[in-house]
Amino acid sequence: MEETYIPFFMKRCSKCEFPKYRATDYHKDAKSKDKLSSRCKPCIKESKAIWRKDNLDKVRISKQQWRQTPNGREYKKISSANRRARHSTDNFCHKLTKTEWAETKVEFNDLCAYCQREVFLEIEHVIPISDKERTSNAKWNIVTACKSCNSGKHDKTLWVDWVPKNPHPELLRRFPPTKDNKFV
Repeated sequence: MEETYIPFFMKRCSKCEFPKYRATDYHKDAKSKDKLSSRCKPCIKESKAIWRKDNLDKVRISKQQWRQTPNGREYKKISSANRRARHSTDNFCHKLTKTEWAETKVEFNDLCAYCQREVFLEIEHVIPISDKERTSNAKWNIVTACKSCNSGKHDKTLWVDWVPKNPHPELLRRFPPTKDNKFV
């Protein structure tokens, strides 16, 4: 087979054997001589898809293990809150981001907003999702809550149908009780 000239800014893929651009078509690889992978991005993507198809059990086990990590649990909380809000409201327009959830946890010092205990925290909507006219999945409506307080409050209205045991100062600042125990 006759070798053809390949310009310095291109490289031949070891799998498909087509010359492709070095800068965009190859992943970086610190172990190789030219610091680029031997196969192009599309070939790597294709081999990964084949491997995933042939190893469904390993993929499933790997996903289950990832869901048990702190990042996996945070992702589950946020995606679950977004899904519930999206399905329960007609005017859903905001997705809670990981950054917003992290900021909310910092504002409440990683404590439950209702009892100030330091336990595993859940995403809590102060104005319940079931109140379709007023609810939002925006950061202003999200607080931290332990499982006990979150399930105790359920879809009740704060200060009217349900009063927290030991409210966090940030909760009182955001949603102060008034004379008629309603907040706007």
